[in-house]
Amino acid sequence: MSLPALDAYFPSDATRQPYSSRDLANIQQLLRNAENDRVKRWAPNPRLYTILRTIDELDNYGRLTADGITDEWLPLTSAVLNRLLAPEQSLPFKNAQTMVMTQASTFAHRLESGSVVPQHAHFDTEIALPLEDVNILGEGGYATVHLVKTKHAKHYAVKRFSRRQARNGKLILEGFLNEVQVMRRVEHHHCVKLVSDLWDRCHISSS
Repeated sequence: MSLPALDAYFPSDATRQPYSSRDLANIQQLLRNAENDRVKRWAPNPRLYTILRTIDELDNYGRLTADGITDEWLPLTSAVLNRLLAPEQSLPFKNAQTMVMTQASTFAHRLESGSVVPQHAHFDTEIALPLEDVNILGEGGYATVHLVKTKHAKHYAVKRFSRRQARNGKLILEGFLNEVQVMRRVEHHHCVKLVSDLWDRCHISSS
């Protein structure tokens, strides 16, 4: 089914540019508003949808989500892709996922300037987070809280745990996602303000 407003985000020629957080939010809203239930089912994972549509592999959406793959797990490593997809599909997926990753330079600039940063920041497998560890503020049952700083010494607290822990314990990831949702709703001068949740090749974090 063709939806012109949605199709506009997927030009058939070679003019595709990386998708911004706003682009992905718009794509998600268009999927939610679609009348066709088959289209609506893609709405929870606009990044995954965008990747699969770009490489013409939308038929694999159900297979990936049935295996627990959602936007939260991006970027996917070669090992995961090779396990879930055929060889002729895994490389195009790996290359296309760079289109929906957060640009580290843009994210860093927004942190430095105090601008609004993406609520969900996904960094490519080859990109280091634009934050430098200073020291450890505390440790809990599954996560460690680090004091980090930007290039120009603006400091943040980051709660971080490894992707390996999340893979081995779904309750850990569910607990983290629930905590993030609660923190987004809390606005009080005695409470820390959530800036973003961060996803890279090794860690899942909130800042």
